[in-house]
Amino acid sequence: MDWAFGFLWWVVSMTALFFGGIIALFIGFGSAGGIGNAIEGMIEGVAAYVAFWTIAPLILTAIVGIAQAWLLRQYIPIAHWFSATVAGGAIAAALIGGVGLLGDRTLGVDYSQIAAWLGTAIAQWYVLQRYSSRAFAWPLAAIVASAITWFYPIAALPPSLQSIVLYGIVTAILIMLIFSGRSSVGRA
Repeated sequence: MDWAFGFLWWVVSMTALFFGGIIALFIGFGSAGGIGNAIEGMIEGVAAYVAFWTIAPLILTAIVGIAQAWLLRQYIPIAHWFSATVAGGAIAAALIGGVGLLGDRTLGVDYSQIAAWLGTAIAQWYVLQRYSSRAFAWPLAAIVASAITWFYPIAALPPSLQSIVLYGIVTAILIMLIFSGRSSVGRA
């Protein structure tokens, strides 16, 4: 296994998630606030909610997707990984918005991390399976990482930072296993 690649994946993924999260929050809140202020009446809160939970996952996954795609360029075409990651953000946005619009916005926010991880993992798995027979584990890793973060919090870290660190560790190990022995685009 390529441990240097795994370490680089871990650092790049965590950095992209952290700074991408900050950027996504600022743009998401700004856009949602603008939309909420532009719409008067009973639906302004709903419009702001939908705007935020549509924009934030898409921006975050675009930032993470391009950072990870750059690392994976020797295994997968950049456009494939980037597109899959942003598609995952769209899946997450739909899941979060759908649950929130059903009446429980708190539930939508509480499960936003799991929705983002699973939505993105499913879309990325679709691409990964074309390049590695070991790709089946990718969505399973998202489920395991979500469960660990949800049920066994690390007391020393805030929940968001726990998720970022855990995502980095789990996906770094898994991406090393998926591509161990592979060296070029298109080889499976």
